[in-house]
Amino acid sequence: MRRRILQGLKWGGLIVFVFALGAFVWAWRTYSEERILLNHFRTAEEETYLVLFQNHLELRPTGGFIGNFAEVTIKEGNITEYRVINANDFDYNKPGQKPPRPLREVLNLPKQQMRDANWNADFSQTARVVRELYHKEGGDKDIAGVIGVTSHVLPKLMEYTGPVSVEGVDKTFTAENVLWEIQKELNFGYLNNPDRSRANRKRPLKRLVRMLENELRSLTRREKLRVASDLYTLAEENQILFSFQNPHLQQQIESLRWGGRIQNAEDGYLYVVDANLGALKTDRFIEREWSLSESNCSDSRDLCGTLQLTYTNTAEKPSKLNTWYRSYTRVYLPEGAFVEEVRGIKGDPRFDTKHNKKETGFLFRVPVGESKTIHISYTRPPADSKKARFLIQKQPGVDKIPVRVSQDGRSVEKTIRTNHLFTFE
Repeated sequence: MRRRILQGLKWGGLIVFVFALGAFVWAWRTYSEERILLNHFRTAEEETYLVLFQNHLELRPTGGFIGNFAEVTIKEGNITEYRVINANDFDYNKPGQKPPRPLREVLNLPKQQMRDANWNADFSQTARVVRELYHKEGGDKDIAGVIGVTSHVLPKLMEYTGPVSVEGVDKTFTAENVLWEIQKELNFGYLNNPDRSRANRKRPLKRLVRMLENELRSLTRREKLRVASDLYTLAEENQILFSFQNPHLQQQIESLRWGGRIQNAEDGYLYVVDANLGALKTDRFIEREWSLSESNCSDSRDLCGTLQLTYTNTAEKPSKLNTWYRSYTRVYLPEGAFVEEVRGIKGDPRFDTKHNKKETGFLFRVPVGESKTIHISYTRPPADSKKARFLIQKQPGVDKIPVRVSQDGRSVEKTIRTNHLFTFE
C-alpha cells in the first residue's frame, strides 16, 4: 500500500500529496483499522472526494473560509484525476440555498453557497451541505467523501522544503510567512504589477504549488515518514477532518475521532465555535484564553458555572488584511444546562438545542490592540459519577488555547491543541 500511495504522487499537485500522505498515515498508525482502510482504497474501482481548503486566518466553524476546493478521484489505490476549483468562480451566478440566519443578518448574504458551506459546527453535517451545494451548483461527480484541510498544513510542509522564491513575487516564501504573504498577493499584491491582473492574480500561487510539489517529491524516505507523522498530528489536532459515505470507513474515522463530530460527554462539556464574519484575515492576530469554574449551587443540587472567554486582538494597527475582530460565536454546553446571563456581547444572545447540546449564539467585536471578555453564567445537573469529568472540544483552525478549569476549588490548567478531558478525583 505504501508503494501505491507514493506512486500516486506522480499525478502532481500539493493537495494530491496531502491526500496521499493522509491515506498513508492511516495505514501506518491505525493498526486495528488497517485492513479495512487499506482494502477500501486498494480495491475501490473509482471514487471522487471533495477536499476543502479552509483558511484559518478567516476562521469558520470547521476550520476556515473555503477559498478553494478540489475534486480528487482515486481508482485502485492510485490518484487518477484531480482538479482545484476557486470557490468564488464555482459559486458565480449559481442558486445556492437559504443562508443561516447570522450570515443573512450580519453579512447580508442572500444565499449560502460553497464558500460559506461550512457553517455547521459538526463536520458530518457540513459535509452533507457541501455535497448538496456541489450538485446544486453544477458539480457532476458522485462524491464518496468530503475532507477538510486547514491552512495549518501548508507551513508544516514548508518546514521540509525550506524557503521558496517564486517568479513574479519579490518576497521569499517561508514556513513562517507563507500564509500572510499569499494573502497579500491574492488581495492587492498584483495591483502595481503591469504583467498581472485580478484575473491572473493566482498565477504565482500556482507556481508556488508546483515548486513545493517538486521539493516534497524529492524528500528522502525518512523525511516522508516524518511528514506523515506530522500530518497525523494535525489530524489529531482537528486540522484535517474526514466524512465518508461508506459507513464502514466512516466508523473507523469516528473511532479515531477524525470526523469533526460534536462529541458526547458523560459530565461537563464545552465547545466554543467562532465564525469570523467580515473581519478580513484578523484571526492571525487573535489570541484566545478560556476560564471555567463550577461549584455546587447554594439553593439546589445543580452545579453553578461561570465561563470567561477572553479574546485579544494583538494587531498594532488595522491594514488591508486586518481590522476589528467580529465573530458570531456559538457556545455548546451539556443539554441540561440553563444559561442565565451573557455579558460582553453585541445585542441579545440566541438559544437553541442542537447536537444534544445547549447552544448559545452571539455576536461580539474586539478593537485592534484591545481585549474582550465574554462572561457566561449557567447552571447544569451534575453527573451521577463520583469522578468529575469535563470535556473541552477544540475548534478546527484554532492552534492552541490556554484553559483553566475549576470544580469546587480544584483547578487544572492546560494549553490545549486538541480535544481534552479534564478529570477531578
